[in-house]
Amino acid sequence: MSYEVNRTNPNNPPINVDMSTTKKQLGLTWVGQYYSRYGEIQSENFLRLLENFASDTQPNSEDDTGLAIRNVLGQLWYNTFDSGNSLGKVLKIYNGNRHSGTNGWKRLEPIISNTEPTVHTEGEIWYKPSSNTFSISRGTRWEQLTVLLAEDSKKLGGLLPDQFIRSDIDDTVYGVLRTNEIFPDRHKEFDLGKAGNRWETIYAKTLDVEDTHDLIPEFTDTHDLGNESKRWRNGYFTLVDSINFRNVSPLITNTYTMGTNTRKWLNAHIRDAYLDNLSTFKPLESGSTIGTGTSRWNTAYLNILDTNYTKSLIPHENLSYDLGNASRKWGNIYVNIIKGTTNTETLHPRVNGAYDLGSVTKSYGNLFVNTLKTDVKSEGNVTFDIVRNGSSKGIHWTGFSDQHSIYVEETTNTESTRLVIENRDNNTDYTLFKGYYGDIARFKSTEVEVVAGVLKTKGSMKVESTNTASGCEMVYNNTNETLDFIFY
Repeated sequence: MSYEVNRTNPNNPPINVDMSTTKKQLGLTWVGQYYSRYGEIQSENFLRLLENFASDTQPNSEDDTGLAIRNVLGQLWYNTFDSGNSLGKVLKIYNGNRHSGTNGWKRLEPIISNTEPTVHTEGEIWYKPSSNTFSISRGTRWEQLTVLLAEDSKKLGGLLPDQFIRSDIDDTVYGVLRTNEIFPDRHKEFDLGKAGNRWETIYAKTLDVEDTHDLIPEFTDTHDLGNESKRWRNGYFTLVDSINFRNVSPLITNTYTMGTNTRKWLNAHIRDAYLDNLSTFKPLESGSTIGTGTSRWNTAYLNILDTNYTKSLIPHENLSYDLGNASRKWGNIYVNIIKGTTNTETLHPRVNGAYDLGSVTKSYGNLFVNTLKTDVKSEGNVTFDIVRNGSSKGIHWTGFSDQHSIYVEETTNTESTRLVIENRDNNTDYTLFKGYYGDIARFKSTEVEVVAGVLKTKGSMKVESTNTASGCEMVYNNTNETLDFIFY
């Protein structure tokens, strides 16, 4: 069992405390129902609330680990060490903001400091004693609230000239002008500087202009864009026009690119291109070409030529050019048709038994040859289609006017088939079964002859007339251990 301390907002999770224990959370110690000596703990809790957790650390710094609730909205904390405040002490409220470094706390008192605070949250007030000015935090920057304006500088005793702007004097500002933003009164109507009175140096984090077409130096060959230690990172140009433009060197090797995927160079005219890791040379689209009809590449050394629509590889002149040479041959060539060769009679591999014709995944469709002279070793099946109501393809031997065949036959247009071993031409041809010791049986045109061994049967043996109307059956009788002859 445990206490369940509900919060003001019922949608927020409650604080649960076991009956006989305590729990440190939100800078307080929560007491269970049966825990003794609770009076001292409760008194300490009241004191901490009274002093608003006055400390240089956040109220949750001593909380038990692993707890989901770290702070609650509206909690007060008197920070006794605020590095952004010259007084070092300030009252804060927890509002859960996400500004960097604030940890969700917002100051309720003005920050008093001559140094601009770096950690602040939107809405906080900063008072700068040296200039008697107030500024408000916009979350990421300070915006000054104090406006120093005087009609007559003589009436502002004790102020320095850089602390105000005089409206009774035109075209002149003495001292230092400090401001966050400078806006023209109307859009695209005013200038910053003029032809005879230019600004000497402009220090800006970002220069954002709408219609800057030219960046022209005051004198030719006099001024630089960047320097050795502070260079421009990227340059995007439509035209680079230079008298002695010879080299474009990146600051670091293999780090920078020329152009982008969406903003490419139109043409590149290069005498020599030295590239370390050029793996692909990609055109912008499938309609692009390399070279022209009159300006061709002289030599191309390629590892792989991969193309979708190359139909012809035609030399410039007949019988003048080679594909490969004697010392540097192509490894494999995969083609649909080899056509138009004058003296091609044989296709020999360079090394015996080392190369393939086709592959496992890309086989040839049909192979038509006159004579196949080789020892065939197949690691797969040799498959023939069975022809309905006819003889399927098979293995055939011909010669000496004889023919021996092995094939499958189906003659009744049904699913009934038979394996045929056929000997043709004359009655002296026959089929022979051989074994370890020689001939076993001969299947001749008029008889079946058992040459060696014994003719065995596990059932009966029948000898019938040609019309199967009568015959004799020979059966072994297991009961009498006799050989019975049955005539029918």
